[in-house]
Amino acid sequence: MDVLQEVFKDRSYRKFFRIAKETEIPGFVKEASLEIDADQLGPDAFGDPAKRTYPLNNRSNTWVSREYFERERCQYPPPLATVIGRRIEKAASFWKLEPSRTTKASPQEYHTVRAEHAGKPAFTLSIGSPTQWKEAAERLYSSRSQMTYDMRRSMARDLLAAPDRFRCALEGDLQEYLEKAAGLGCSTDGRVMQAVLARVVHVHRTHPDLSGKLVKAAEDIKGMAGDPGMLHKLARALDMVDRAVELHRYYGHGHPTPEESVFAVTEKLASQFCKEAVRLSTGDVVSASELLAKKAQVGEFFRNYFGEVPYKSDAELTQVVSSLPRDGASALLSTVPMTIMGR
Repeated sequence: MDVLQEVFKDRSYRKFFRIAKETEIPGFVKEASLEIDADQLGPDAFGDPAKRTYPLNNRSNTWVSREYFERERCQYPPPLATVIGRRIEKAASFWKLEPSRTTKASPQEYHTVRAEHAGKPAFTLSIGSPTQWKEAAERLYSSRSQMTYDMRRSMARDLLAAPDRFRCALEGDLQEYLEKAAGLGCSTDGRVMQAVLARVVHVHRTHPDLSGKLVKAAEDIKGMAGDPGMLHKLARALDMVDRAVELHRYYGHGHPTPEESVFAVTEKLASQFCKEAVRLSTGDVVSASELLAKKAQVGEFFRNYFGEVPYKSDAELTQVVSSLPRDGASALLSTVPMTIMGR
């Protein structure tokens, strides 16, 4: 079987075509056979021995493995990514490969995306390029049935908090889903009630007690649709219901996630929100109006922490605040208390 399909799980060659667009493929790779019997290779012949991926058994496979890994690095925890990268670079040196022409980010240029559950990290991704950012967003969308609501929400917020240099345009409904998963929207009483009653239909026979509680919740919904904090709590509760009765297995196959059911992000709302919202590197979102209203306190914060005020206009103020590193953003929120949007 073709090594690209067998080892790299690249059935449609989509990832390989992306590599071909981003870097020049050497002649020795074009001329090499892409067929190996992976079962006949020992663990040392792979960059990732545990998964038996990134074969390093010859010069051409090592080149291909290095290019695939650079684009898939974000799928590994940073410590493991370092080990695999070191194994691949060692093989590249043995086969006398020239340095990769793929643009790489230095460690301090990575953006961290966390998936958290109950306040604890489930896994962490290190994003170093727009390609990796897009792949992380696609991974969130395709794996939403495997993640809890908390994991999806924290991951979406971190993705949306990435600096512009790491981001790119997303296809289809993916951008809208990120906004909904992050809780950046509002709804209507009717839409929220529909989300609850849709669960009632599924569980009223097998879980009558739970069905009754959902009906009671539906009766108490009026007035909640305009409160993002209440919508967040409702979506989280619906996610627990879905998991309790295994409806989450059908996310993406006819049954929407709670965030897709609850949050209705219109184009007008998204446009207004983008103008008003200032996303911090912590993943929190604060109001530009409140930020400017506390301009004097913000200026004092910068003088105390940085020795100067690094902006001259209101527009520059919001840009500087949104570009603060995570530690700086946390210090700002501790020094200048502000309302976190979506809570």
